[in-house]
Amino acid sequence: MRLLPLVGTLGVSLALRPKADSVEPEFPTVVEAKVGSTINLVSQEPATTETAETTAAPTPAVATPTGIWHLHHTTTKHDKAPGFGYSYGSPLYGQNQHTIEKLGAKNIPVSTTMKCIITMCAQFFLIMTLYIILKTHKDLSGAMQPSTALVAVNASKATLQFIPMVCVLLLAVRMRALQLSQGDPEKWKLPSEGIQDHMWLATSVFLVQAFIVLASPLIGRVPEVDADGNLVIATPPPGAQQPQSMQTINKVMVFARVILLATLWWALMYIIIGAWVMEPPRPIWGPRSDFDNENFPWPAPAVRVTMDMTSLFFMVYGFLAIAKEINPVKYSKAIALAEVAVNTVKLAPMFCILFIGARMRALQMDPMNGKPQEWAQHCMLACSSAMEVQILAIIVVGCCLKGQVLRGNCEGDIRFKVANPTLLVCLDVLRWVCSISIYACGTAVLYSVSVIEHPKAPEVPTPPVSPAMRCVMILTVLYFIIYCGRFIIQSVRQFKGDQVLRKSAKAFDQAATTIVFAPIMSVLFIGVRMRALLITGQKGAPPGYAQDWMYLSTWMVSLQVFFVLLMGIFSNKEMDVDEEGNLKPQQGGSQVGRYVLESFRYLCLIGMYGGGSGLCYALWDMTPANANGTGSLFPWGPLPEPVNPADAATAATATTTATPASSF
Repeated sequence: MRLLPLVGTLGVSLALRPKADSVEPEFPTVVEAKVGSTINLVSQEPATTETAETTAAPTPAVATPTGIWHLHHTTTKHDKAPGFGYSYGSPLYGQNQHTIEKLGAKNIPVSTTMKCIITMCAQFFLIMTLYIILKTHKDLSGAMQPSTALVAVNASKATLQFIPMVCVLLLAVRMRALQLSQGDPEKWKLPSEGIQDHMWLATSVFLVQAFIVLASPLIGRVPEVDADGNLVIATPPPGAQQPQSMQTINKVMVFARVILLATLWWALMYIIIGAWVMEPPRPIWGPRSDFDNENFPWPAPAVRVTMDMTSLFFMVYGFLAIAKEINPVKYSKAIALAEVAVNTVKLAPMFCILFIGARMRALQMDPMNGKPQEWAQHCMLACSSAMEVQILAIIVVGCCLKGQVLRGNCEGDIRFKVANPTLLVCLDVLRWVCSISIYACGTAVLYSVSVIEHPKAPEVPTPPVSPAMRCVMILTVLYFIIYCGRFIIQSVRQFKGDQVLRKSAKAFDQAATTIVFAPIMSVLFIGVRMRALLITGQKGAPPGYAQDWMYLSTWMVSLQVFFVLLMGIFSNKEMDVDEEGNLKPQQGGSQVGRYVLESFRYLCLIGMYGGGSGLCYALWDMTPANANGTGSLFPWGPLPEPVNPADAATAATATTTATPASSF
């Protein structure tokens, strides 16, 4: 009789196991383990004994207040997912992960994609940190002219322009590999070695560009780069004679610029094409792995749109770079059109990050087949199509209709000038429809992340938004608020005059400088989240200290945006910001106010740059044992979570859908 509780418990556990022919992992189930029963922490299955094997398991009895199956204080409840072990939050989750790692279970190495992202992000934050240190030294020393080192580091900042979008491209390729390999890209060697080699090639180009710019003062040159980070070769005035050594250096610089430019665009083109034609493993997909199969697993809508927008982004910048390199005078009109097109695609990085985040949120609830709502996928396609229509309109008006295309009121907006008034009205309508569609569809996708539910809801509860996605959503909301505000304010000023909303326009322009770090920070948040899920079977979370870095960075960016907008709109005195979006104290103002602003400025800088550096370290340091969301960066405990837009959206939805109570 003493064996009856144990045998019954084993019967419940065996009943909860997936069928042998099941290929998709089930969702977390609840296992009730009686105190005294044994569970194998490595195989995730209840231990069997000789007695249990020879004794038929009785049919589980219905729980009654007096029966042996009644839950009481000696019963422990654990969440388990077949094939993945104990779920995050279960009492044995940490012990299970530690045992697996201790006994030599597979510890997935850092992928090439993440290594490249870490390298580029480390370069980004290292250069920006050096710039802040040297600039602070200049301000404290009272020097009138910047030092040579400050000039070199300031010039090297231009080489960082493409890093956020390249990181987004690599994330999209990684998600495509995860889709085709069903969560095990290392086993099936996806992406291919060729794609991985070109990832390193693109990463190396940024490193070499930065090195050449930083080392230029050592050979007696003042480093110069254009807006796209390409080296600028100084030409002597007419009639002036350059020394032979300087002529040799200029030739070497021209050769280096051409080689680096060609290498970067070749690598990016190879990665994009390779992502589209990535071959699915035949043992997983069977006949569907053939490209001519009607059920071929094409990229998910979120990943497909991200790859489309990334391709459009680099096509525009690539055409501009090639035209400038061949003959800037002969192709001046083409260069002017390309520069307007560049202004159109500048919003692409943040939208791509949002789409990838929406895809990850869906996979959080359904690791195998998760996808955003159908209407959210249509919004993604509409957003990408609006940008493509804008680029097409620029080409048609500038090349075919012999009209003039100008930059619009802000990023993502364009203006047309043609002789035919009817055609001009049609082009203006197209312009407004495209601009409004971009922002409206982006907002809709952001809302979809907040309200998406588990496919089996309400039977299976919808998991909360992860800390990484929470921070990405906050930065995206700030990004949309600033750029939508700029678009609306500048549009009003276009019709009412430049004196209308002048302070508000300047405040939003300054806030746009503050939010410029949002894309690269969001890339790191998503990268850390993807790494945590990969090494824990889609059940873990970044370490507690990594989540604290996310919260700290998000808090600092949010506070900066808030104070810049607040003081810019409502203050009687106009406030200025530096190149990084930090508030600058006014000359002749109060010393107390100056110290407060300086302290706030450096606090924000430490929070942002420290957060970026800390997350790069977390990507290397993360293991299955510590990827459980526990721990803290500070001895007093974790930082408070930033305000979650999902909570506000959910509350608003619940309020509008709830039946109003009667007043009588």
